[in-house]
Formats: sequence, C-alpha cells, structure tokens
Amino acid sequence: MRVFHVDLLSRFGSSMREISLTYPGWSIGRACWDTYGIFEPLFGLKPLKKLHYTGEVAFDRNILERRLATSWPGVGALSIPCIVGPALPYDALPVIALGFPRLTDLTMPVVFPESYVLPHEQILQHGLRKCSSPETSVEWLTCTARYLDHIFPFLMRVEGGSGWDQVEQIILEACQPIRRHPRHR
Repeated sequence: MRVFHVDLLSRFGSSMREISLTYPGWSIGRACWDTYGIFEPLFGLKPLKKLHYTGEVAFDRNILERRLATSWPGVGALSIPCIVGPALPYDALPVIALGFPRLTDLTMPVVFPESYVLPHEQILQHGLRKCSSPETSVEWLTCTARYLDHIFPFLMRVEGGSGWDQVEQIILEACQPIRRHPRHR
C-alpha cells in the first residue's frame, strides 16, 4: 500500500485535488493499519481538497495533531469513516478545526464521554457545515450540541448513530437561534 501511495504522489503530487482510496479489510494486513504508514506518502499532496479513505486504520492522535492537521490546510472534505480501535476523542475536534481551516464536510467516528462535557472554552468561527460520526452514539445530547456549536457555529447537518439526529435538532433549533439573537438567552 505504501508503495502505491508513493507512486500516486510521484505521478500526481502537484495536481491531485481529490483522492478516494478504498481498501477492504481483508486486503491489508494489521501491520498496515498504522495512521502514519497509510497517510505519510500522501502528505506531499499539497493541493488536496478532498480526501476519502475507506479501510482499516488505527487512528493515532499524535499523527492527527502533528501531520494530518498541518499537511492539507486546503482540504474541504475529509472522510475516514472506519477506525480500528477507539474512535477519535471529542477533544480532538478543536485540533481539526484549527488544522483544517477550509473543512466543510467531516466524516470520522468521534466519541463523546458518557458524562457531562464542558463546552470548548473559546468559540471558534470554523465553517464546517456537515459533521458525520458513523457507528457512534451520543448520550449527553445538549452538552454535545453545545460543544459542537462552540467550535462549528455554521453546522447544518449532523449525522451518526443513536442520538446524533437529536444533537442536530438542538444545534439548529436552539444553539444557533440563541447565538443569533443573544437577548433571548
């Protein structure tokens, strides 16, 4: 897989704007699930606007913070719907917001704790419009909605497993109207 990714970079590195890679779970061995090993050859795709990766990947938060979030600042759509092991922790979302300033569509399993979630301390004005957290559920609906609204105030669509439709409803029908009209608080 790494050789293929290096070849992609050598052939299309300066012109590739979109890439969609699909690797069935049976086609790659466990040793190839490493985040760095999968994405490192693709870091050179600077003009990348859209990345969709379907396959087994064991997500490493350090790689997210140090490389993914700095390698493709122009990415508008990032889709990594399947993660082996724990999903991305909710507190990595501000890192995504800061590292991907043009991101409008995010698909990645994000897990929120089963207890109260403090809202992000600062309101970010990130332009994310759609957030999808496949294969995850959410318990603390209002806290989750408030957290997301503080980071992504322009969200129009929120998807995922159990509870995410209610989070979307809270964001669209409560958080955003209150923010637009502060005297109604």
